[in-house]
Amino acid sequence: MEVVEEGTVETPVTAQGDGIHSDRIVRLGTGATRSRYLWRVIDATDTQGRRHMILTSLLDESAERITQLRASAGPLRSCSAGLKRVLQLDKLSG
Repeated sequence: MEVVEEGTVETPVTAQGDGIHSDRIVRLGTGATRSRYLWRVIDATDTQGRRHMILTSLLDESAERITQLRASAGPLRSCSAGLKRVLQLDKLSG
């Protein structure tokens, strides 16, 4: 992983209580496997104290917004898993 840009963490603690440690724009891979796309890696700690490395292609969103999106994805995954189980589906797509 090559760090292209080290972002400034404007909100080290979000309104939801997540801690943001770093915000970087990176290029993944090396040599022939090097990605031509830029990615963003955010190192954050959630409100339960679990540390996460969030990899995203969202370069124009704030780090705070990306941590909010990550937090809201958990309940959606749980709901989706519940629907699949109740409806006895292998795959649920929308």
